[in-house]
This record gives sequence, structure tokens and C-alpha cells, in this order.
Amino acid sequence: MASGVYKIVNKVNDKVYIGSAKDLRERERGHWEGLRKGKHHSVLLQRAYEKYGPESFIFEVLSVVKKPTREKLEMQEQYWMDRLKAYSKRFGYNICRKAYSRLGMKHSEATKKKLRGPHSPELCRAIAKGVKRSFVNGRQTWNKGIPFSIGTRRKISKSIKKLYANGRQHPRPNQGRRFSKMWRRRMSEGHKQFHKDGGIVWNKGKKGVYKHSSQVRKKMSEAIKYWWSLPETRKKVVASMRRWHAFKGVVNGL
Repeated sequence: MASGVYKIVNKVNDKVYIGSAKDLRERERGHWEGLRKGKHHSVLLQRAYEKYGPESFIFEVLSVVKKPTREKLEMQEQYWMDRLKAYSKRFGYNICRKAYSRLGMKHSEATKKKLRGPHSPELCRAIAKGVKRSFVNGRQTWNKGIPFSIGTRRKISKSIKKLYANGRQHPRPNQGRRFSKMWRRRMSEGHKQFHKDGGIVWNKGKKGVYKHSSQVRKKMSEAIKYWWSLPETRKKVVASMRRWHAFKGVVNGL
């Protein structure tokens, strides 16, 4: 697996595309596949490929980098881009002027419009205002105080109703429920007694309070036996015991 800098050359007009990779063979395969499918990230190279045909392009290695790192590959790629002027439309197909960076790339007005999407300037200003207000008040909720539109609220409501209509249980089933005075009094007494006992779980240490059925106990027993029968389980237990005994020996030796 060779690493380094490569170029894709148009034999008709000698224009080049410069790039770098840790695996040159895999990168070459990716370039040809993207060009054949018409999905290459370089629009200029894709258009030239469709105009001149695949037989007009070749893949060549410019330099091999040993023990490659991002810094080494970036430095070598930038050197060859500057030397061959691959970012100039007259000499190459590279869109960006800097290696490993989109610096220097300019979007068309149509692309800018697509990137903006449905976000109007008023909505962007409202979001920015909400972000600033949240950080001033020590909060991290960027959308706090920004009301949803009527259409968005209807979509959220419809989605939630459809979700729970399909059988999903609400995470807080008692939300919005009004308990009677008797229930509130019972709940209050139960909480008071719970904290009076020191917050101990009601069935802790009590035998016979709750018993699993014979079928459930059988399933639990089979699951535990299967878990212990696995080789990786025994390995993990042995390794854990060895670490514990080693640690205990160190502690006892202090």
C-alpha cells in the first residue's frame, strides 16, 4: 500500500488534477468509479471526462511519501499544486487553491440560494438572538424563546399522535393527570415513610414479598447457564479474577 501524491492527466490538453492519499491504489479506483457514475466531487474534472472520454485520462504517481502523515501529504500536495498550477482553469481541474482546504472556493448564486434553503434572514436573526440570549443567561438551549410556527406545531402534534396511536407508551403516562385528594394523601404518606426509613427500597432484605413464577425462574436459570457456558465469558471472569488478586497482593504489600 503506497502513499503519496498523484495526478490525473488529460492527454488532449495536458490539464491535471492533483491529489494525495495514504492508499494510492484505492484512491485511483475511487476516482474512476466516481467519474464513470458521473458523481465525481470535482465538477471540472467530471465535465472534461464526459467531453473527452475515459481513454483521454491517465493516473500517474508524482511522489511517494514514506511514513505518511496528514502534514506530510498536505505539504507535498500543495507543492505539486503550486508547481503545476492545478487550481488554474487554464492548467488544471482542482477547484480549491489550498490542499486539504476549501479556501478559495467560490459558490455560484444558485448554489448559495440552495445552501440557504428555507431559512429566511429574519429567522436567522431570531435564532442568533436566541443563541446570544441563552449564553448570556448561562443556558445552552439555543431555541429557547423562539416560538414555532403554526404549521410546525401542527406537524409535531400529528407526528406524536401517530406515534402513540401505533402502540408506543408515553414516557410520562401520568403527565397532566389530576389525582384525587385521597391518592395525593396516600402518595404523600408513602414518600414521607420512605424518607423516614432512610430511603431504603421497600422490598430490600425481605423474603417472600415478591416471587417469580416457576416459568420465569426457569428462563432466568437457562439464560445464566448459557452465559456461563460461553468461552469468552470464562475468559473474562478469569482475567477479572487475576486482576483482582494482583491488585489485592499489591494492596497487602503496602
